[in-house]
This record gives sequence, structure tokens and C-alpha cells, in this order.
Amino acid sequence: IQYERYPSWRDAVAVETWIAEIAGLYAVREFILRDAAGQTLCTATSRWVFLDTARMRPIRIPGEYGAPYGSRPVRAIDDPFPRHG
Repeated sequence: IQYERYPSWRDAVAVETWIAEIAGLYAVREFILRDAAGQTLCTATSRWVFLDTARMRPIRIPGEYGAPYGSRPVRAIDDPFPRHG
């Protein structure tokens, strides 16, 4: 998360979110939060894992799961999510 500024108490906040990428076990989701005037409050990016809850193991994301939503390869924060040992 990268903050431009925090909203004030009771400020209206609009959230824009989209899927930037679906690749193998991971999906990348982006977020932009704006105030009532349309000014950016913060941006965020996240990586999600598709999990088989019965086996408690990550699985490849089936193509039909992302198809209805599509993807927009625009990133809110350019973060390659490097692997750490």
C-alpha cells in the first residue's frame, strides 16, 4: 500500500479494483482509493493464491474463473513480488 494521504473522519471513499494478471497459481489484484473529489488517497497491489481447501494446497487458477472479469494489465503499484527464500 502506498498512501498519498489519509481520508478524514466520515469522508466518502470510492474503491476501484481490477485483476491485473492471472498466471498459474497466482492472481494479481490492484486497488485505487479516491476521495469524493476524485483525488487518489492510496494505491495498493496484492497477490492472491487459489487454494484447494480440501487438500490445503495451492492449485492452478482455471481459465474460466478469470474470463468473466477479464484482466487489465495496468498496475496501481509496480511490484514484481519477488520470491524470498
